[in-house]
Amino acid sequence: MAKTDRLSQSVGGMVLTIGLGLGLVGLIALFTFRPQQPEIRTVDYESVVAAAELQDPPFTLAVPDPVPAGWLATSARYRPVIGNPELATWNLGFYIPDDDYAGLAQTNAPDGDFIRENTVSGVRSGTQEVNGVEWIRYRSEEGRRTSLVSESNGVTLLVTGTLSDTELGELAASVQE
Repeated sequence: MAKTDRLSQSVGGMVLTIGLGLGLVGLIALFTFRPQQPEIRTVDYESVVAAAELQDPPFTLAVPDPVPAGWLATSARYRPVIGNPELATWNLGFYIPDDDYAGLAQTNAPDGDFIRENTVSGVRSGTQEVNGVEWIRYRSEEGRRTSLVSESNGVTLLVTGTLSDTELGELAASVQE
């Protein structure tokens, strides 16, 4: 008569076998699981600029030159005012690694809400000189977003983001004509 292994017949043996199986599954999961980063949807802002230029915009569209390395364009929109193509609005937004954001908005429309909307109801908090031009600084109520606003020849240009004042000034300098 053949002897049977007592380990395979007891409750303790069954628990040990299940534990070893779960441990093996855990090791496999540990070495194969990769958390997925959220996908950043990008846009080709240069094609939006090219399409806007075919419409003969009433102002030169502001675009950072150069776009800093690692910045991803996530929104680009040119909108002439319906019924009056001499007035328009241009928006361009960027995702920046480490979950920062930068963007610009530009218009020649006499819209009193343009600055309030694009600064997220920001409060005027001084000025900042950029290449000899004085920009008005706004800070959002929660303090995370800063905006710089410049008005010239009937065109309002606003740069905004979660960047430092220095970085935001560099963005403003890169879009000045």
